[in-house]
Amino acid sequence: MNTQRVLRPNFKKRGGLVTVVAQDAFTREVLMVAYTDEAGYLETLKTGDAVYFSTSRNKRWKKGDESGDVQKIKGILVDCDGDALIYLVDQEGQGACHTKARSCFYRNVIDGRMLMEAPNADQADELPMIETEVAVDADDEAIKKHFFAIAEIRGIPLETAEEFWRAGR
Repeated sequence: MNTQRVLRPNFKKRGGLVTVVAQDAFTREVLMVAYTDEAGYLETLKTGDAVYFSTSRNKRWKKGDESGDVQKIKGILVDCDGDALIYLVDQEGQGACHTKARSCFYRNVIDGRMLMEAPNADQADELPMIETEVAVDADDEAIKKHFFAIAEIRGIPLETAEEFWRAGR
């Protein structure tokens, strides 16, 4: 470990917290969104392990302490306002999500389709389906292309990915 000059995010702007997007350092897949406080940010820098702040439990936590699904930091980016970070991580273990999905973003909003396995999906918050007008270009092909690109990077056989996609999970 060595001492270096680093940027200090603007923790005052949002009441002591900044938003953190955890992104796979290799695939650039978004794994999760969380918050960190200044002490957690500094601990992340010092240890190389992702440390977040739980707003529901009102405490700091190191990713993987309970689940074993550790995030090793490969780089940190800060946005133009200084109130959001991207942790480029090497995700170890089963996944970033508490459902054991690789990413917390495993559900498509438009049709509710699951885009990847989430062994503990029953632990996810139940979200109701609603009827509303939608101007979003719900291009199923774009979602499908993203899904298959991530599957390929992860080394999931094409046949397995196609079966999962067709099952509409």
